[in-house]
Amino acid sequence: MLSPFEKTWKGIGFRHIPVKADGMKLDPLNFKYCYGNHRWSAAKQWTFYLAEGVDILTVEWGRHQAESRSPKLAMNANKREVFEIRVAKILTIDLRDANVLKTLGGKGAPNCFLDKGKARKEADFIRLHSDAQAIFVPVIGFLDHIDKWNLVIFLEKLGSDPTKFFKAKEPRFFTSTGNQGLH
Repeated sequence: MLSPFEKTWKGIGFRHIPVKADGMKLDPLNFKYCYGNHRWSAAKQWTFYLAEGVDILTVEWGRHQAESRSPKLAMNANKREVFEIRVAKILTIDLRDANVLKTLGGKGAPNCFLDKGKARKEADFIRLHSDAQAIFVPVIGFLDHIDKWNLVIFLEKLGSDPTKFFKAKEPRFFTSTGNQGLH
């Protein structure tokens, strides 16, 4: 049912990670923080998120802080480093594609994905009933720009060593604290 929509993709995405208070560098390919309870993945699902660009990271980080943190905690958020991540060839499905949504029976996209339950339901269906290793999804902070994307990668579908699918460059940007965005 979904195989006609599966496409191989390789390219570049961006990820931000915290800068530790002691100055120790974290590995951008450490999947420690990729364990579920996000919009497109439930608890106990290993999922790696990449953004199309730094503008998307900025908007999504700010939105996440506003939704998940008190204003005082958001202002004390860790500094972040932004990494460019090169992705080897993976099999994807694009949830921004109207034909994919029609096949899945989705209605009201992309706004329906504001509901985390709906987003997870669609991601889970693809995760379980296709060979796709990742899905392109609309950016919640840019629903009026359906061409923008986040890439949601199902780590368990990449084999025993998912790191072989990624190569990270040295950090390109640093974030400021709080909700001031990327600089």
